[in-house]
Amino acid sequence: MNAQHNPQFQPNYPDKDIQLPTGSELFSVTDLSGKETGSQHVIVCGEERGGTDALLPVVRELITRNIGVTALMAGIGLRKFMDEGHQHGLHAQRTTTWPEASRNPDALLFSASNDGRLEEYLRSEFSDEDSFMLEDHYESSRFAIDLIHKSGHELPTICVIDSEAERLIRRRFPGLAVPVVETGSPAFDPLFSEDRLAVQARIKTELGIPDEKLITVVLPGLEHTMLAREVASALREVKGNYTYAIRRHPRDSASQATIDEIFAGIDSVDTHTPGYSTEDIGAASDLVIAQRSTYSLKAAARQIPNISMARFVPDGFTLPLVDSGASIPAEPSDLPKLIPEILARESLYTALMANMEPYRVDGKSALRVTDLVYRAIAARNSRMRLKPR
Repeated sequence: MNAQHNPQFQPNYPDKDIQLPTGSELFSVTDLSGKETGSQHVIVCGEERGGTDALLPVVRELITRNIGVTALMAGIGLRKFMDEGHQHGLHAQRTTTWPEASRNPDALLFSASNDGRLEEYLRSEFSDEDSFMLEDHYESSRFAIDLIHKSGHELPTICVIDSEAERLIRRRFPGLAVPVVETGSPAFDPLFSEDRLAVQARIKTELGIPDEKLITVVLPGLEHTMLAREVASALREVKGNYTYAIRRHPRDSASQATIDEIFAGIDSVDTHTPGYSTEDIGAASDLVIAQRSTYSLKAAARQIPNISMARFVPDGFTLPLVDSGASIPAEPSDLPKLIPEILARESLYTALMANMEPYRVDGKSALRVTDLVYRAIAARNSRMRLKPR
């Protein structure tokens, strides 16, 4: 390990010979039985919510194929990994040193972190291994690609949602030969077998709105409340019997209390109490209003109409669902007209349904990603066997 010579990294475990990126932790991962795996080993890492959603089913598939896993996790991804790993049949045990098998891994698997630091760290520590990165949203790999390229290390193979995701990578990194494979997002695999109508009926009944339309508003993580206030003002003008679920971004600087104050007086339901997961609310929605969010992508995969807020989109970014016609772009002032028209299943609804059809999932994205990793490990082992002694 060479991180001990790098002042960027701080010792998480002062009494042990290990240094990790600040705020990250290391885990040995097994299935719930604790059964030992074979000699092959993969290091995985993640930090973001959506990226960890994509990572977990692949980790489960790797272990099912008798491949050992060590995980480096941070931020929201760390909490999600610990809280929801068991739902994927995984047991994560904190460790204060790199497990022996992980010191010479067969491959690296990343889900994109918020700034690329975890991926750059692992690529620097393990420079000879094949590496793969999961995109859970368009261009989520941008920080890691940039950092790894500038550090002079070999770029990972990027596993992307669709051809539009590949186009956006090529546009952002012209002239850079980024290896890309279209796999779909493993985070969306559970939607294939989801009984959405049953989930919707159950959640609406529990919320006391069995016969009302539920509209989920997902706010982007901005450093101000201007958009939230404009949206709240527009929703007060919407005519119709609708109920709203307002979701703040987990990294938003605005507190939940501030968001509650902004949307006070709007017919909304409290979906932040235990028992109402993000997935449940997403499945129960009749309409989703977001910006650049995995919520929008999952809405399209579920064939739920969605509106993309065009205000405050960061410079250099696009709204891919809008470009494909699977989402309607809107300013807050457009909402009083758009919401009733879409939910009345008029022309906009019909157009959205047709354009969302290609976003349906087949439930096999995790298998495709695992196949890539598995083939890379097999090829690496073959090369090792052929090396002259």
